[in-house]
Amino acid sequence: MKKRILLIWLTLLLIVMVGCGKEGLNDNDNNQDSNKLGKIEEVEVVEVPDMKNKTIKVKREELGEFTSIRKMESENVSAENELIKITITDYKLEELKPNDEYKDYFKDFGIVNLDEISILDINFKFENLSNDILELDSLQGRLTTNTGEEVSVLLDFFEEKDKNNFKFFEKEVKKGSVSTVLNSNAKEIESFKLIYDDYIILESNFK
Repeated sequence: MKKRILLIWLTLLLIVMVGCGKEGLNDNDNNQDSNKLGKIEEVEVVEVPDMKNKTIKVKREELGEFTSIRKMESENVSAENELIKITITDYKLEELKPNDEYKDYFKDFGIVNLDEISILDINFKFENLSNDILELDSLQGRLTTNTGEEVSVLLDFFEEKDKNNFKFFEKEVKKGSVSTVLNSNAKEIESFKLIYDDYIILESNFK
């Protein structure tokens, strides 16, 4: 069965990506102001790896009502190994009450409570600590929360889409994001861990 990863960007574009991990990846799948955002933003659905992409685009406000639950604008939590350093710069947790016409869409990705969907967005910096060109096997990681939920996530970089995402020149720093939907009640999510390559573990507490 194809493994699915759901990603949501809530900046200029709201992107939902479904994908398969590359070989050698871990196979573990999967503040309180209510407002309807009026910016024109889009949802994009991409099927991987058959390369037969199907795209659906809608305005962000058509998805439903977003409520900001928690956010941190200057976190700077970092972890590293001998080659890589990852620093979480900021994150936000939102709750989405989707409109009825999009509930089946989220249901297809295993979301149980279709009335209140938790969305976590994390921005980070990814740094090559070495003096050599670093080529990664994967950009896939895992995210766990204090509620016990664990999902697969993808590290996405802002500057280069579909080009050189896996290559880092010596001492290069790239900015990127991780976004995902969660089954856990947003008000019960108090902390999370972002895990990359099993050895780089970044832990952040909302309190």
